[in-house]
Amino acid sequence: MKRLIKISLMATCFAAISSVGFAANLAGLAQTSVTYNKMPTGATMYDNNPKALFANDAVTSVKEYIRSLGALDANTYTLNIKNENEMNYAVVAEVVLGEQTLNRMGINLNTRDKKDMLAQLANTINTADINTVQRYKVVSPLTKNGDTYAGTFQINTTHNSNYYSEQLHVTLFDDRYAGLSVRIIAIDTNSDAKIWPRISELMKLKTK
Repeated sequence: MKRLIKISLMATCFAAISSVGFAANLAGLAQTSVTYNKMPTGATMYDNNPKALFANDAVTSVKEYIRSLGALDANTYTLNIKNENEMNYAVVAEVVLGEQTLNRMGINLNTRDKKDMLAQLANTINTADINTVQRYKVVSPLTKNGDTYAGTFQINTTHNSNYYSEQLHVTLFDDRYAGLSVRIIAIDTNSDAKIWPRISELMKLKTK
């Protein structure tokens, strides 16, 4: 069940969005990608379609679910992290938001100022204005870090009488080609303290 790590914050990010069309593999044409990062020791990343409990009880893949909620495009990966004889898992997602998505989230597009829009988006998430699909706890608010905003959130849920808790590490950024985007790494909360320090470098934006 640990493999079914949720990325529920993405669901909350798109809570008010109806399904819209998306550009084919726009995320694949982005200036930056987590695949450009050097993999941490003991970590292996697979470009695939992981499933998650929040995505229709894992009936559909995370990518399909994100797209159905209106994201312009998304790439998703499964991250395996070996720690001595123990294997831990994480889900990585890179989501291209798109103007229609941002507009429906209440982001002012009139200025065409990407820095201002990023600030608005961070504030919206931090204040839980879109926290309607599933409640999340702000562990550390999205704060400005150079040209990006980075923060951590926690999702606590009960599924089939079992309690689950995940830490979602989030970075908001403006990709030169794809536009405003989100990179998310979701880790089981019980494993986060030992796993996150080992893979946090994956949040750094690298280009080819």
